Amino acid sequence: KSKKHAMHDPQKEFGSTARDTVPSWIRDEVVVDKGGGFMGDGKAGIHEPDEVPEHFKLLMQAQEEWRDYDIYARISMLYGVCSFLYAVTYYAVGYAIVEL
Repeated sequence: KSKKHAMHDPQKEFGSTARDTVPSWIRDEVVVDKGGGFMGDGKAGIHEPDEVPEHFKLLMQAQEEWRDYDIYARISMLYGVCSFLYAVTYYAVGYAIVEL
């Protein structure tokens, strides 16, 4: 007997912001982003629906400032991984020569 498994539908699962369906941080984000609540001292106005939340703007600004360091770190990690793979390859070749 084959049972058909229901497809996972995140819209159905997280369609509500009721207490038992989502984590508390998601509920808080929804309240703040919909303009029903305010972060901080409550003096901020309601933002436009298409406006990016403030913490997204701060993250984008930080990414722009740290872009060069991020590129350097990625290239360094690539070089490190390649060096590690070469080392493993040389070890395997050396081990094969010793055993044969």
